[in-house]
Amino acid sequence: MCENIVTLAATTIITNPKDQEVDSMNDSYALCNAAFVNHRGNRLTEAEALYRRVLETDPRQSNALGMLGMLLMNGPDTAEAESVFLRHLEADADNPEQSGTIAAMQG
Repeated sequence: MCENIVTLAATTIITNPKDQEVDSMNDSYALCNAAFVNHRGNRLTEAEALYRRVLETDPRQSNALGMLGMLLMNGPDTAEAESVFLRHLEADADNPEQSGTIAAMQG
């Protein structure tokens, strides 16, 4: 499962957060990119807040779900991380790379 997220992270096109004010972005993709930039910059609190902001408007946004799950799995609440990963996999269930991952996570 982490391979899919690492692949996503490696192929995501990002922009410099200094080029745009996050508050002026209303597009979930742009917000997700800003979150990813913060995530890569180890500004995890900011990244988490932005991933959650994306998910408030688009609860099935696959990139935000996957990256938030990855961020949370290194924190104290691994149960929330698992829940977010399951939502990510369900949102992207048609992706052939995901086949079997949900079943493996659920035991």
